[in-house]
Amino acid sequence: MDITRSKILLFNTASRATRYLFLTGDALSLLFTLYLVLQARNLFTSLSLGKIFTHKNVTRLKKIAFVIIASQIIGPLIEYLIWRSTLHHVTFRTSGVQLLPPLQAVLAPIPDLIIVGLALFVLAGVLKETKQMRDEQRLTI
Repeated sequence: MDITRSKILLFNTASRATRYLFLTGDALSLLFTLYLVLQARNLFTSLSLGKIFTHKNVTRLKKIAFVIIASQIIGPLIEYLIWRSTLHHVTFRTSGVQLLPPLQAVLAPIPDLIIVGLALFVLAGVLKETKQMRDEQRLTI
């Protein structure tokens, strides 16, 4: 294989194990997304019914924030492991070529979605405090 002039290397990922690894990564991403959509749907349904300051909404916001942060941490790690496993089976006859899995995603600076997740945790804390203040106000005469 002459790669002196080529900029793109194509790999045959037709093995069963590789396909299952990529499908597992995609399925996990899909599960994260579906869970987020379900929690957001329940949150917006509750808000549209006028139930803003409830414990369930605080819990939903925390779950959404946790899943967003977890997906931003777990996703790149899974991608790295999948590529590491895939590249383990690739061999070259040239000693000067070494393939490594992409570390940019794992070692990247804090993605924007982690900041969004942290902001949602703060918002959940504010909503919890507001609920407690509202409950105390109802008890006061």
